[in-house]
Amino acid sequence: MACLVQSNFMTNTDMVFKNMIENESGLADSLGIKTLAGKEALKVAIANIQLLDRKHQDYGSKNISNHGVLGVYIRMDDKFSRLTNLLGKKRKRAMNESIRDTLRDISNYAIIALLVDSGKWPKE
Repeated sequence: MACLVQSNFMTNTDMVFKNMIENESGLADSLGIKTLAGKEALKVAIANIQLLDRKHQDYGSKNISNHGVLGVYIRMDDKFSRLTNLLGKKRKRAMNESIRDTLRDISNYAIIALLVDSGKWPKE
């Protein structure tokens, strides 16, 4: 029973990755990822891509494609400024965005910049 209760609090992504890591034929193994750090990074990366996909569904492509890599850089700079504020000792903890949220956005903007630079970002 305790196992069922605990699994109710896991996200779908957590459950998928738990199964993959425990299963010899999991995604990490199929990609040749051997270290615990690599497996943990894979979980974070996929969760970030899921976030990127949800935001892309909400906002579309034009907000990025209209301004290219420079626009992504400006958005990243905004996130770095926010991170500086969040890490500052004199500031109160932000209510609407955590340090983790900001780091995930920075990571996703880097991926978006790579897509734009390689011509693979949709121009919708």
